[in-house]
Amino acid sequence: MNISNDMGLSSTSIQARSSYQHPKATSEKNSGSDLRNQFMTLLTAQIKNQDPTEPLKPQEQIAQLAQLSQVEQSEKQTAVLRSILDGMSKKITIAPLDLLNRSITTDFNRFSLSGNSQIELKVNSPLISKQGGSIKILVTDQNNRIVKSMNISKDAATHSITWDGKGDLGASLSGGVYSLHAEQSLNGISKKIGITTSGKVEHVDIKNGGLLRLDNGMTISTDSVINVNSK
Repeated sequence: MNISNDMGLSSTSIQARSSYQHPKATSEKNSGSDLRNQFMTLLTAQIKNQDPTEPLKPQEQIAQLAQLSQVEQSEKQTAVLRSILDGMSKKITIAPLDLLNRSITTDFNRFSLSGNSQIELKVNSPLISKQGGSIKILVTDQNNRIVKSMNISKDAATHSITWDGKGDLGASLSGGVYSLHAEQSLNGISKKIGITTSGKVEHVDIKNGGLLRLDNGMTISTDSVINVNSK
């Protein structure tokens, strides 16, 4: 059975994902130059309107200038850090050819299939072993009809199951696009959980944008790779 990810390819490399987002400045007044001008304007106004009987002491002026210097230095350090993080997010990539003969883990929920193979599906559900409950994996066709239902025992050492590509009636599913998801039931409440599968990259199809063919019969896009194991 060959399974290919149905999400399409827009790149031949895996872009490192980063949760970092560039902070947006609310105004050009946040620049160091404008901040300095604002400070001097306020300091001048403070001196002009000060109480003649209690004038601003030189020590206080020096302390305020020192605070301004600290703020400016902090802004410069933030800008440098922002530049470093931006460069990292753009440069950390893994080319498809670098994945050849490597073991990878992929997540997917829509796929096309044909042929015969044995695919091990794993689900991430730490609550099952601690609180009981059950896990069910469902495969649906393009009309959203359930064609295969698989249960994982709560007593299983690992939350995984091997699927042979056949439907509930025992026949191999016909070629086409299918959807796959897992549900965890606990105390009468059901929720969807993630599904992953692993395999070794045996072939890289450069002509089709870097599709990866695994030793378990799956063909996936680089976009669906979530983990690359060491050689």
